[in-house]
Amino acid sequence: MSLPSSTGGLLRCFIILLSSSQTFMNEIKQTAKRCGYYDYMSKYLKYPPRGPLPLPGHSIEFDDGCDLWTMIFNAALVINPAFNIYRIFDVVSRVSKCAKAYLLASC
Repeated sequence: MSLPSSTGGLLRCFIILLSSSQTFMNEIKQTAKRCGYYDYMSKYLKYPPRGPLPLPGHSIEFDDGCDLWTMIFNAALVINPAFNIYRIFDVVSRVSKCAKAYLLASC
């Protein structure tokens, strides 16, 4: 099962920069599966669209335990207190310029 690109593309592409463990990646995948995001994406994210996209879950709020955005964002902040969603290469000085160049070339 691959991680849907719209859910975890950034996380998957920059796994080295975020230092995300395979355990965390598996947790994200299992949460997406349990919350029905895989089914939702395979049913509704098609071209041409069938119409307006319904909200996933039961309301405009995330179902309990299904907020992947916050899980990923909080993990990134724990690993890198300088994490910025608009400038993902802002890091505490522990990541070298060579590592940044490698990541840019890999994505």
